[in-house]
Amino acid sequence: MFLPPCFLSLFIIFNFISTLSFANNTTPQTRQHIAIVEFKVVGNIDMDAAGQTIAEMLIAPLLNSGQYDLYERTLLRAIIDEQNMSQTEYVSEEHMANEYGKLYGVQSILTGSISKFGNALTISARLIHTTTGRILKSANITIPKNKLDKIPQYLKQLVQRLTHSSGQSNKKQYHLTINATPDNARIYIMNIQPKYRPGMLLPSGRYIIRVKSKGYKTLSKKVINITDADKVVNIRLQKAKVLTPIQTTQNTLPAIKMIKITGDCFNMGSPPDMVEFNKDERQHFICVNDFLISQHEITVAEYAIFSQQTGYTMQTKVTEHNHNHPVVKVSWHDAIAFTNWLSRKTKKYYRLPTEAEWEFAARAGTNSTYYTGNCIHSSQANFDGRHAEKHCPKSAYRKKSLPVCSLDKNPYGLCDILGNVWEWTCSRYDELYGGSELVCAAIGEKGLRVQRGGSWDSEPYQLRSAHRETGTVDYTNTTLGFRIVQEIQ
Repeated sequence: MFLPPCFLSLFIIFNFISTLSFANNTTPQTRQHIAIVEFKVVGNIDMDAAGQTIAEMLIAPLLNSGQYDLYERTLLRAIIDEQNMSQTEYVSEEHMANEYGKLYGVQSILTGSISKFGNALTISARLIHTTTGRILKSANITIPKNKLDKIPQYLKQLVQRLTHSSGQSNKKQYHLTINATPDNARIYIMNIQPKYRPGMLLPSGRYIIRVKSKGYKTLSKKVINITDADKVVNIRLQKAKVLTPIQTTQNTLPAIKMIKITGDCFNMGSPPDMVEFNKDERQHFICVNDFLISQHEITVAEYAIFSQQTGYTMQTKVTEHNHNHPVVKVSWHDAIAFTNWLSRKTKKYYRLPTEAEWEFAARAGTNSTYYTGNCIHSSQANFDGRHAEKHCPKSAYRKKSLPVCSLDKNPYGLCDILGNVWEWTCSRYDELYGGSELVCAAIGEKGLRVQRGGSWDSEPYQLRSAHRETGTVDYTNTTLGFRIVQEIQ
C-alpha cells in the first residue's frame, strides 16, 4: 500500500482474541482493545527507513506489556485497503478515534507524531477514548542523536508511560440505557461526539442529555452522572400544548377593540433643538378629524381569521406562544388587504392610519419627546432600553415582542403605540411634509410608505413621537406590524 510522505506507516490493530496468551499471564479480560494509527511526521525524516523500523519496534513492547491483542500487520493493511481509508485527507483525532471504535470495537486509539529538531528525534503519543474523544493519556520521548542505537529501549519507556502509568486508560466503562417515552423520541448526548445508542459503554462522568419528539416538549440539558455501575434512565416527555386551530366561518370576525380619538389641531414633527432631531421632522401645525383606532396592533390570531377565510398567505405561524402577539412579516400591501377584507365584511370603512392621525394618537395631547415625557423606560414600552439618552436611566431589553397590552396604555387608552413592533401608516413618505401626511397613498402610487413607533429591537430615539422610518410597499420584517383606523361616518 502506498503511503504519502507526510504520515508514518503505523497501522497496528489490537483486538480481543480469547485464544491468545502472553508471557506475563495477564488474562484477556484485563486487556484493552486499542489501535495504533497515523503517527504524523513533522520535519525532514527518511520515511522509508524510519516508518518501517519504528513500527516493528513498537510491536514488541506493546505485546510484552500483556495489555493488548493485535492483528498481524499484513492483515491490517488488507483491512484498511478494503475499507478505503484514505490517508491523504486531514481527519481530526477525535473523529478518527470514533470511526475506529465503530469499525473494530476498540476502546482507544494510540496516535501522535514523530519529529526531528536539531539532532534529536522526538516521538509524541496520545491515547484517545473512541467513544468520548477525550485524551486519556499523553507521553513523549526525546532520543538524542548519539542514542539512536537505543531506540528500542526508549520505545519501551514510551509504552510504559502510556500503559502502566495511566490510570484512565484502564478506566472501567459502564452501560448507559435511556428509555424514552414516546418510543420514537430522539436522544442526544450533548457533551460527547458519538451518537447515543442503547447500552453504549461510557466511562464514569457527567453527561448532558437532550430528548425531543414532535408534538412533545423537548427535554434539554438533563444531567446524568455515571459513577460505578450501569445506568438506566427513564424519561417521559410531556405533550406540548397545541393551540386549538381558530375555527372560523364566513361570518366570523376578529373582535378588535376600537378607541375613539377626538380630532383637533396640533404641532406635528419636532423643533430643531429636540434631541435626535432629523431634518424630515419639520414641525408644522395641522388638524385631524375624529376617528377610531384599534387599541393595539393587529394580533396573530386576528390576522389568522382573515388568512383562513380568504386563503391569503400568512407568513407568521400561529402557536400557543404568539397568538396574542402583534402579527409581523406583513407588507404594506398585506395590511391594506386586511383592511379591505374587514371593510367588506362589516360594511364599515377600515384602513391604515394616516401619518398625521398616527402621531396625533401617539402624542395623546403632549408636546414632549414621548408621551411619557422626555425619557421613556422599558416598564412603559417594549424596546432596547440599554441605549438610553444621556439624561435618562437605562432599562431592560427583552429581545422579543410582548403580548399586546402587556404594558400601560398611553393617555388616549392605546397599547404599545410606542415600541413592541413598528406600524405601517397609509401615507406616502414626503421628506418635506408637503401634505401627504394627511392622506392615504393610492394602491400603485409610487414612493415609500411611512412606518412609525419603533419596536422591541429599537433604540429610544426611534420611539420618539416625531420619528419617521420608511419602507417599500412589499417590505416585511419580523419587527413590523400594523394597527387600523375606522373612519367615523
